[in-house]
Amino acid sequence: LVNKIQKFCNSNPKPPAQIKLLLAGSDSFINCVLRHYVEQLSSKPPDWQTYIRFLVVPLGNNTLCRYLGSLDGVYNSTFVSDSWKELLERGETNELVNRIQRYLLQSSAAVNLPIAEAMLTYKEKSSDDESSQIFIPFMNDVRLGSPETSTTTSVDLEEGLPPIISGSPPSSLTIGCDRKITPPSSPNIGQSSTVFPYRELCEPLELQLDYWLLPGKSNDARG
Repeated sequence: LVNKIQKFCNSNPKPPAQIKLLLAGSDSFINCVLRHYVEQLSSKPPDWQTYIRFLVVPLGNNTLCRYLGSLDGVYNSTFVSDSWKELLERGETNELVNRIQRYLLQSSAAVNLPIAEAMLTYKEKSSDDESSQIFIPFMNDVRLGSPETSTTTSVDLEEGLPPIISGSPPSSLTIGCDRKITPPSSPNIGQSSTVFPYRELCEPLELQLDYWLLPGKSNDARG
Protein backbone atom coordinates (compact mmCIF):
# COMPACT_ATOMS: atom_id res chain seq x y z
CA LEU A 1 0.00 0.00 0.00
CA VAL A 2 2.80 2.40 0.88
CA ASN A 3 4.57 1.57 -2.38
CA LYS A 4 1.42 2.31 -4.36
CA ILE A 5 1.04 5.67 -2.64
CA GLN A 6 4.69 6.47 -3.30
CA LYS A 7 4.33 5.54 -6.97
CA PHE A 8 1.29 7.80 -7.30
CA CYS A 9 3.08 10.72 -5.61
CA ASN A 10 6.07 10.30 -7.93
CA SER A 11 3.92 10.59 -11.05
CA ASN A 12 1.21 13.05 -9.96
CA PRO A 13 1.49 16.62 -8.65
CA LYS A 14 -1.71 16.28 -6.62
CA PRO A 15 -1.96 14.21 -3.43
CA PRO A 16 -3.70 10.83 -3.71
CA ALA A 17 -7.29 10.28 -2.68
CA GLN A 18 -7.68 9.29 0.93
CA ILE A 19 -7.67 5.53 1.52
CA LYS A 20 -10.01 3.95 4.06
CA LEU A 21 -8.40 0.90 5.62
CA LEU A 22 -10.67 -1.38 7.64
CA LEU A 23 -9.09 -3.19 10.59
CA ALA A 24 -11.13 -6.00 12.14
CA GLY A 25 -9.54 -7.65 15.15
CA SER A 26 -8.51 -7.48 18.79
CA ASP A 27 -5.93 -5.37 20.63
CA SER A 28 -3.04 -7.60 19.53
CA PHE A 29 -3.95 -7.21 15.86
CA ILE A 30 -4.28 -3.43 16.16
CA ASN A 31 -0.83 -3.23 17.72
CA CYS A 32 0.67 -5.35 14.94
CA VAL A 33 -0.69 -2.82 12.46
CA LEU A 34 0.55 0.05 14.64
CA ARG A 35 4.09 -1.32 14.52
CA HIS A 36 4.12 -1.52 10.73
CA TYR A 37 2.41 1.87 10.45
CA VAL A 38 5.21 3.52 12.42
CA GLU A 39 7.89 1.61 10.50
CA GLN A 40 6.53 2.61 7.11
CA LEU A 41 5.48 6.21 7.74
CA SER A 42 8.26 7.38 10.06
CA SER A 43 10.44 8.14 7.03
CA LYS A 44 7.65 9.78 5.02
CA PRO A 45 6.56 13.45 5.00
CA PRO A 46 4.00 14.39 7.69
CA ASP A 47 1.23 14.89 5.13
CA TRP A 48 1.32 11.15 4.43
CA GLN A 49 -0.60 10.66 7.67
CA THR A 50 -3.65 12.18 5.97
CA TYR A 51 -3.55 9.70 3.09
CA ILE A 52 -4.78 6.76 5.18
CA ARG A 53 -7.78 6.58 7.50
CA PHE A 54 -8.26 3.53 9.69
CA LEU A 55 -11.71 2.18 10.46
CA VAL A 56 -11.69 -0.27 13.35
CA VAL A 57 -14.15 -3.11 13.91
CA PRO A 58 -13.81 -5.13 17.14
CA LEU A 59 -13.37 -8.89 17.03
CA GLY A 60 -12.59 -9.99 20.56
CA ASN A 61 -11.21 -7.67 23.23
CA ASN A 62 -10.54 -4.26 21.67
CA THR A 63 -9.85 -1.31 23.97
CA LEU A 64 -9.56 1.08 21.04
CA CYS A 65 -13.14 0.36 19.98
CA ARG A 66 -14.42 0.91 23.51
CA TYR A 67 -12.75 4.31 23.51
CA LEU A 68 -14.24 5.21 20.13
CA GLY A 69 -17.62 4.13 21.45
CA SER A 70 -17.27 6.57 24.34
CA LEU A 71 -16.86 9.39 21.80
CA ASP A 72 -19.52 8.41 19.26
CA GLY A 73 -22.95 7.10 20.22
CA VAL A 74 -23.60 5.64 16.77
CA TYR A 75 -20.31 3.75 16.82
CA ASN A 76 -21.07 2.55 20.34
CA SER A 77 -24.47 1.14 19.39
CA THR A 78 -23.05 -0.42 16.22
CA PHE A 79 -19.89 -2.13 17.50
CA VAL A 80 -19.56 -1.81 21.28
CA SER A 81 -23.04 -2.65 22.53
CA ASP A 82 -24.15 -6.14 23.51
CA SER A 83 -26.05 -6.47 20.24
CA TRP A 84 -22.75 -6.62 18.29
CA LYS A 85 -21.40 -9.32 20.59
CA GLU A 86 -24.61 -11.31 20.20
CA LEU A 87 -24.37 -11.09 16.41
CA LEU A 88 -20.83 -12.45 16.57
CA GLU A 89 -21.85 -15.29 18.87
CA ARG A 90 -24.80 -16.27 16.66
CA GLY A 91 -22.77 -15.87 13.48
CA GLU A 92 -25.37 -13.68 11.74
CA THR A 93 -23.21 -12.82 8.76
CA ASN A 94 -25.71 -10.66 6.88
CA GLU A 95 -26.27 -8.23 9.74
CA LEU A 96 -22.56 -8.12 10.55
CA VAL A 97 -21.76 -7.21 6.95
CA ASN A 98 -24.55 -4.61 6.86
CA ARG A 99 -23.19 -2.83 9.92
CA ILE A 100 -19.67 -2.78 8.54
CA GLN A 101 -20.88 -1.47 5.17
CA ARG A 102 -22.81 1.35 6.84
CA TYR A 103 -19.69 2.19 8.82
CA LEU A 104 -17.59 2.36 5.65
CA LEU A 105 -20.10 4.52 3.79
CA GLN A 106 -21.25 6.87 6.54
CA SER A 107 -18.14 7.50 8.63
CA SER A 108 -16.71 10.98 8.13
CA ALA A 109 -15.12 12.30 11.34
CA ALA A 110 -11.62 11.21 12.34
CA VAL A 111 -10.01 10.97 15.78
CA ASN A 112 -6.29 11.72 15.97
CA LEU A 113 -4.60 9.34 18.40
CA PRO A 114 -1.13 10.20 19.76
CA ILE A 115 1.44 7.43 19.39
CA ALA A 116 4.32 7.09 21.86
CA GLU A 117 7.35 4.84 21.78
CA ALA A 118 9.00 2.76 24.48
CA MET A 119 12.78 2.52 24.24
CA LEU A 120 14.01 -0.84 25.50
CA THR A 121 17.69 -1.23 26.32
CA TYR A 122 19.10 -4.74 26.54
CA LYS A 123 22.44 -6.53 26.66
CA GLU A 124 23.38 -10.15 26.22
CA LYS A 125 24.90 -11.50 29.43
CA SER A 126 27.63 -13.46 27.67
CA SER A 127 28.67 -10.49 25.54
CA ASP A 128 31.02 -7.63 26.38
CA ASP A 129 29.45 -5.43 23.73
CA GLU A 130 27.61 -2.27 24.67
CA SER A 131 23.89 -2.47 25.31
CA SER A 132 21.50 -2.20 22.38
CA GLN A 133 18.21 -0.36 22.07
CA ILE A 134 14.95 -0.86 20.23
CA PHE A 135 11.85 1.35 20.00
CA ILE A 136 8.35 -0.13 20.31
CA PRO A 137 5.29 2.04 19.53
CA PHE A 138 2.26 2.03 21.82
CA MET A 139 -0.84 4.08 22.53
CA ASN A 140 -1.09 3.90 26.32
CA ASP A 141 0.75 1.07 28.02
CA VAL A 142 3.39 -1.57 27.50
CA ARG A 143 3.05 -5.13 28.81
CA LEU A 144 6.12 -7.17 29.59
CA GLY A 145 6.40 -10.93 29.93
CA SER A 146 3.97 -13.68 29.10
CA PRO A 147 0.19 -13.07 28.90
CA GLU A 148 -0.28 -15.00 32.16
CA THR A 149 2.27 -13.08 34.22
CA SER A 150 2.71 -9.84 32.34
CA THR A 151 3.07 -6.60 34.26
CA THR A 152 1.41 -3.58 32.71
CA THR A 153 3.25 -0.31 33.07
CA SER A 154 1.61 2.97 32.16
CA VAL A 155 1.96 6.65 32.88
CA ASP A 156 -1.00 8.92 33.52
CA LEU A 157 -1.08 11.83 31.12
CA GLU A 158 -1.65 15.37 32.25
CA GLU A 159 -5.17 16.77 32.33
CA GLY A 160 -6.18 18.56 29.17
CA LEU A 161 -4.74 15.99 26.79
CA PRO A 162 -7.12 13.72 24.88
CA PRO A 163 -7.45 10.22 26.32
CA ILE A 164 -5.14 7.66 24.79
CA ILE A 165 -6.09 4.13 23.94
CA SER A 166 -4.84 1.27 26.04
CA GLY A 167 -2.96 -1.33 24.06
CA SER A 168 0.05 -3.57 24.11
CA PRO A 169 2.41 -5.05 21.56
CA PRO A 170 1.49 -8.63 20.72
CA SER A 171 3.33 -11.33 22.63
CA SER A 172 5.35 -12.30 19.55
CA LEU A 173 7.05 -8.92 19.44
CA THR A 174 9.82 -10.03 21.76
CA ILE A 175 13.32 -8.67 21.72
CA GLY A 176 16.02 -11.15 20.85
CA CYS A 177 19.27 -10.69 22.71
CA ASP A 178 21.27 -11.59 19.63
CA ARG A 179 19.85 -8.71 17.61
CA LYS A 180 21.86 -5.50 17.71
CA ILE A 181 19.76 -2.49 16.80
CA THR A 182 21.07 1.06 16.76
CA PRO A 183 18.57 3.70 17.88
CA PRO A 184 17.70 6.27 15.19
CA SER A 185 18.54 9.93 15.56
CA SER A 186 14.87 10.71 16.18
CA PRO A 187 12.17 8.61 17.88
CA ASN A 188 11.55 5.72 15.55
CA ILE A 189 10.93 2.01 15.69
CA GLY A 190 13.63 -0.55 15.05
CA GLN A 191 13.37 -2.19 11.66
CA SER A 192 13.21 -5.74 12.96
CA SER A 193 13.17 -7.90 16.04
CA THR A 194 13.93 -11.51 16.78
CA VAL A 195 11.41 -13.83 18.40
CA PHE A 196 12.58 -16.34 20.99
CA PRO A 197 10.62 -18.89 23.04
CA TYR A 198 8.73 -18.00 26.20
CA ARG A 199 11.03 -20.10 28.39
CA GLU A 200 13.72 -17.45 27.98
CA LEU A 201 11.37 -14.86 29.52
CA CYS A 202 11.05 -16.70 32.84
CA GLU A 203 14.02 -14.95 34.45
CA PRO A 204 13.07 -11.61 36.07
CA LEU A 205 14.54 -8.55 34.39
CA GLU A 206 15.21 -5.10 35.78
CA LEU A 207 13.05 -2.34 34.31
CA GLN A 208 13.71 1.39 34.54
CA LEU A 209 11.11 3.92 33.41
CA ASP A 210 11.91 7.48 32.38
CA TYR A 211 9.18 9.90 31.37
CA TRP A 212 8.68 13.65 31.04
CA LEU A 213 5.80 15.95 31.97
CA LEU A 214 4.62 18.87 29.88
CA PRO A 215 5.85 22.28 31.17
CA GLY A 216 3.38 24.03 33.42
CA LYS A 217 1.51 20.85 34.32
CA SER A 218 1.30 19.20 37.71
CA ASN A 219 4.37 17.31 38.81
CA ASP A 220 2.22 14.50 40.20
CA ALA A 221 2.36 11.41 38.04
CA ARG A 222 1.93 7.76 38.66
CA GLY A 223 3.87 4.95 37.00
